[in-house]
Amino acid sequence: MAQPLPLQDKISQGSTRSNRYRAKKAQFGNGYSQRIKDGINNKIRTLEVVWQHLLESEMQTVETAFDVNEGVDVFTYIPFGESIEQQFIQDVDSTLDIVPTGGATYTISVILEQVYE
Repeated sequence: MAQPLPLQDKISQGSTRSNRYRAKKAQFGNGYSQRIKDGINNKIRTLEVVWQHLLESEMQTVETAFDVNEGVDVFTYIPFGESIEQQFIQDVDSTLDIVPTGGATYTISVILEQVYE
């Protein structure tokens, strides 16, 4: 079941959004090639989400949400520059990075990939 991305009001403006497009390519012997999009939803949106200046309790809230999610459940989120809520899942090669930033504050970053369910 989809859960909202935790502490959305604390997400940094330093977060980034990337788009990649899946396509299939057929290469022919004379140097000619053809491409076709791979599937209906061939646009793959990736977000690097960063939470900055989190207190310890807020850091634990984000970490717990990802622990409960276990890398398989969907988070909902409206990315910057968008107006429609979308579904994202933690990228399989991504880690949830938690960095103490001095005093009692933390920065957390993770890479999410858009899914269509």
